[in-house]
Amino acid sequence: MPGMSGDLEALALYAGQTTGLVRDVVPAGRIVADIAARAAALMRTPTP
Repeated sequence: MPGMSGDLEALALYAGQTTGLVRDVVPAGRIVADIAARAAALMRTPTP
């Protein structure tokens, strides 16, 4: 950011930890629908 000073390398850079997990770029609606479908399938699965 303009005017920022200090040890920039000491800042938290959380995005770098997860960017390697990105495999595809999809609309948020599809992601939510996929999560909901997986949750529904898990709730239908009988527990031992």
